[in-house]
Amino acid sequence: MKKHLLILIFFSTVLIFSTNICFAQWEENLMLTNNPGSSATTMNNAGCIAADGEFLHIVWTDNRSGDAAIYYKRSIDQGETWGTDTRLSDLGSTSANPAIAVSGSVIHVVWNDDRDGNLEIYYKRSTNGGLTWSADTRLTNDPDVSQHPSLSVSGSNVHVVWNDDRTLNGQIFYKHSSDAGVSWDSDKQLESDENNSKITSVASAGSDVHVVWYSMDKISGWENLFYTHSTDNGLSWNTPEQLTNDLTCVYPSIAVSGSTVHLVWFDGRDGGGSTEIYYKQSSDGGSSWGPDTRLTNNTGYSSYPFVTASGTNVHLVWQDNPDSKINIYYRQSVDNGLNWDPEMELSNATYAYYGSVAVSASALNVVWTERSFGNDDILYKRNLAVNPVGLNEFAKSGNKLNVYPNPFLNEITAITNDNLPGEIIIYDISSRKVIQKEFVNTITLDASQLPKGIYFCEVRNSGGILQKSKLVKN
Repeated sequence: MKKHLLILIFFSTVLIFSTNICFAQWEENLMLTNNPGSSATTMNNAGCIAADGEFLHIVWTDNRSGDAAIYYKRSIDQGETWGTDTRLSDLGSTSANPAIAVSGSVIHVVWNDDRDGNLEIYYKRSTNGGLTWSADTRLTNDPDVSQHPSLSVSGSNVHVVWNDDRTLNGQIFYKHSSDAGVSWDSDKQLESDENNSKITSVASAGSDVHVVWYSMDKISGWENLFYTHSTDNGLSWNTPEQLTNDLTCVYPSIAVSGSTVHLVWFDGRDGGGSTEIYYKQSSDGGSSWGPDTRLTNNTGYSSYPFVTASGTNVHLVWQDNPDSKINIYYRQSVDNGLNWDPEMELSNATYAYYGSVAVSASALNVVWTERSFGNDDILYKRNLAVNPVGLNEFAKSGNKLNVYPNPFLNEITAITNDNLPGEIIIYDISSRKVIQKEFVNTITLDASQLPKGIYFCEVRNSGGILQKSKLVKN
């Protein structure tokens, strides 16, 4: 009996110790805004944070100048420090519900704006990592409301979806750019006019585009999720498929990694006056779907989830009120959604809402809105212990990659043993390519012409990016 008790105490201690490590990996919350107005992230259909290498980019709505406008902020060192706020939309109208996506040094932002007398979808981009921005581009032009855009980018292909009242009922529309936002195809309606559809979310990988939304049946009043898929960058679309069949399934968020598609939403099927977060997965690129999985079990309202995926790692944030407060919670799965770690409370506020999450070079990054300082502000939190797909997966395959020295003076060497043609690219802090060379196995670069400062290195082969890292020249 004593032996069994000691074993139980030992394993309990290990569990507590492991849990404490997991919680300790998260750094303290950082307040990114502090102005007399209110700042707010967007609800779960749209990502308000995007990451590429060590660069982080966030957008939000802010009324510090009287009118609601879209603001932007970036970090070039993986969230360690942050630059100044940049206003992206003009004053004199109401701009809201921004979404952001990034591919290399090109950043894409969409939002809805009433400058034309009704809400329309607007777009702008930066081609130099957020230093300067293009003029606004109006993406919609119809007499009724276009709002709640969601955005995804894969290389030079940009995908935007939104809900639109130009037809009999609210419907889901789609727009595509194949040249990184320079020009845009015409609008496409993704479903019929039978039901009232709203709050859509989009994810893309390669030429595959996945779109989900919820619709209210005009006879029963039930709200359920619908999904459609394109395999040719939005040129053609599958017939929409109903994924749920219950009373209230709303506010979906979708993510894709390879051929695995992840979907989350909040759901009132369990009764008791509460809602819970549900999850389902497709392992074959959206052709078939697994069962619904309940991820929360709380007495309050679990709502507004946001999901992202990197390799087999799936990251989920949502807002919850198991007590009198509303806070941001997090769960992760490291096996493509088959099993989930215990939930963690990330915020500690009276009211925190609309969380968004992105995986950067070697960190997990979360932003949300919090009402703890007299008005709403943007909060940021990171976990530097997260290991996204990249160098670690490369190493597991038996290959090795090394880029050295760091800091460097006049030369940079990259060595890999995979015997495949590769490429190394060096960027300056404005995301401008300063060195780009192809190599096999090893290369030494002459960097003597580069000024002292911070640089970013990317090494890739035909299988994708092997490593993104920060370099310093002394």
